Amino acid sequence: MVSLVEITPHPVYMVELSDGLAVGLGEADLITATADDSGMALARLQRWYSSRCDGDWEHRLGVRIETLDNPGWIVKIELKDTPLEGTEFPEVRGLDDEREWIDCRTTGSEFRGAGGPHMLGAIIEIFVRWADDASKRTA
Repeated sequence: MVSLVEITPHPVYMVELSDGLAVGLGEADLITATADDSGMALARLQRWYSSRCDGDWEHRLGVRIETLDNPGWIVKIELKDTPLEGTEFPEVRGLDDEREWIDCRTTGSEFRGAGGPHMLGAIIEIFVRWADDASKRTA
């Protein structure tokens, strides 16, 4: 559902997402918006990380986001000593073109997501959705 919430000085629309959350978008953003707002995904990753910080985990393990030279991103998230350690992750792979590729999987006790230069938000979204779904199943 999309509704207009402000007209001046610039139109702002409220877009209700499938998970019940709502996102405010400017008119220009409606053209490029996806169902999953990467800003929300980043906030969810920050909350997940913060909830793991116990004075020890964040010193030994943690989250790393780096660039690749092909070009792209790699996100490595240590799962050791978290509720996600040992949880099944359904591998995600896709190649729309050389800049819109993605490959997410778990190896050992690490989530590893890689993707093209425009896929960082999607990688983070895939991780936080999996983390949220896993926590709902164990709750």
